[in-house]
Amino acid sequence: LLTIASRMRRSAHLATVCALAAFSVSVASATTAFSAAFAAPSNPRMLSLMGGRRAAVFGLRRALPVFSPARNKNTGISSLAGSVAGLYQAKGRTEEAVEQVAQQLSKKKFQLDSATILKIEAERKAIQAQVTVLQEERNSKSKSIGILKSKGEDIAGVLKEVDGLKSKMQEAEGKMKSIEEQLESILLSVPNTPHTSVPPGDSEDANVEVLKWGDIPKFDFKVKDHVDVGAGLAGMDFAVGSKISGARFVQLAGDVASLHRALIQYMLDTHTQEHGYSEVYVPYIVNEESLIGTGQLPKFKEDLFMTRHQDRDFYLIPTAEVPVTNIM
Repeated sequence: LLTIASRMRRSAHLATVCALAAFSVSVASATTAFSAAFAAPSNPRMLSLMGGRRAAVFGLRRALPVFSPARNKNTGISSLAGSVAGLYQAKGRTEEAVEQVAQQLSKKKFQLDSATILKIEAERKAIQAQVTVLQEERNSKSKSIGILKSKGEDIAGVLKEVDGLKSKMQEAEGKMKSIEEQLESILLSVPNTPHTSVPPGDSEDANVEVLKWGDIPKFDFKVKDHVDVGAGLAGMDFAVGSKISGARFVQLAGDVASLHRALIQYMLDTHTQEHGYSEVYVPYIVNEESLIGTGQLPKFKEDLFMTRHQDRDFYLIPTAEVPVTNIM
């Protein structure tokens, strides 16, 4: 933002306004919200922006090389083992893998119910084995029907057995579905595991500085936050924003509104014309599945704005990260 101000050959005051506009937009304003999403190497990298003033969402995406997780030669388990994603795979729900995830989550003071997960997995395996046996038996009985018919023998008894096996399979499959839903419900409430390099700690005092870039500026005056600076600008009216919507909302007008729009255009043009991103136009309202896929649901359900239509729940997106991520 300071670079923008320099290019425009304006005063330091404009630089302050630039920083103020971006900060108030991303933190205090409902009109626009910036979000940057950098997906795993197996997905495109995305940087997205929501432009509320146009009742639309703009996003930028750029494909990266496809990445295939390494697999253990002995177990066949991918490098997802030890992560929450690994728990969604049957091979990732071994006692060793679940314990590994539990240890990583303990760094975040989250206690994983390993015993319940392993118990449910044992039940799932038992029912899966039962379904397999029933399917094989049913297939065998079905084949014998044709043989008996060709010999002119009575098939009533075999048909009855096949029907009985079908009922048992349906019952077992119903149990299987119930168990899988129970397991999914537990896993959806589990947060992401921190990287193995993240040190454990009880407060921010345990944080480790890994990189410092640039010079930290020093000022010969008391630095104000964006609310105090904005209160002295004619183009930012927190009182009107509060009246229209509520606390922490703001109305932009005049030069500040123009600067706000210019920053959006500058960001979009820079990344599409200089950095190989493609601009996309995506919805503000998404379905439940999209928010589950990006992790907002079910954990943050109470923090989202929801509407119902034809017996389905739809939600107002928190950032453009949600629809842009779900393009994949």
